[in-house]
Amino acid sequence: MLSIIYKYAKTALLLIATIVIVTGCSKEDGTSFDIGKSPGEGKGGSLARFTIACSHLFIVDDQNLNVFDIANPSKPVFVRTVNIGFGIETIFPFKDYLLIGSNTGMYIYDLVDCANPQYVTQFAHVMSCDPVVAEGDYAYVTLRSGGDCHVGMTSNQLDILNIADINNPHLVKTYFMDEPWGLGIDDSVLFICHGNYGLGVYNVVDPLDMKTVKRFSNVKAYDVIPHNDVLIVTGPDGLYQYDYSDLDSLKLLSVIQKD
Repeated sequence: MLSIIYKYAKTALLLIATIVIVTGCSKEDGTSFDIGKSPGEGKGGSLARFTIACSHLFIVDDQNLNVFDIANPSKPVFVRTVNIGFGIETIFPFKDYLLIGSNTGMYIYDLVDCANPQYVTQFAHVMSCDPVVAEGDYAYVTLRSGGDCHVGMTSNQLDILNIADINNPHLVKTYFMDEPWGLGIDDSVLFICHGNYGLGVYNVVDPLDMKTVKRFSNVKAYDVIPHNDVLIVTGPDGLYQYDYSDLDSLKLLSVIQKD
């Protein structure tokens, strides 16, 4: 099992390096990720099972959080495995915390000691897949009906949690959606993938009064990474890059077609 996780760790590092280098081309400061240097953090999609923070790589499997020291990224060192529960699906770094999505809720772990993440609290919901992203005082969680991990889930929705008090996450608003999958947020602009129903762009300056900016029905989307006006979108047909500097009109930059 550990050998599989090691293989996954090296693959994760390569994927994160590729993503950040691709998006880094648009950064005004010219910085980019160098696989030969010590990384601080990574940027991944909401459906990701791995992330980078404070020079450590964190990988979730169905029950555990696996921690690697990547001070030397070419030689990741396994540190420990932290048992979380069951049905673990996604991981998202937020400030000094990890937000971990499962099919029963969201777990929060702190990174006071990056090598030894500690459980803080959790927010429970009905059984469903739940990718999560966060910005400011709020976390955004999509819940989708249908599929193996959605037993008992009959609605499709976006739940918004207030996490200003990280020890007391609580639901403040629910919006019903069309087939919500992954999501991403950048400066109060929320991107939600609606699978075969396209891609939605929303203004969440006031999360309790979310506004639809634009819906793109011609984009089949499962997950997104917004970064410096470049949106990476994964879908059934491949990986796409869009310029979203004009939120009313996505400009296609490149496509990597699925084999």
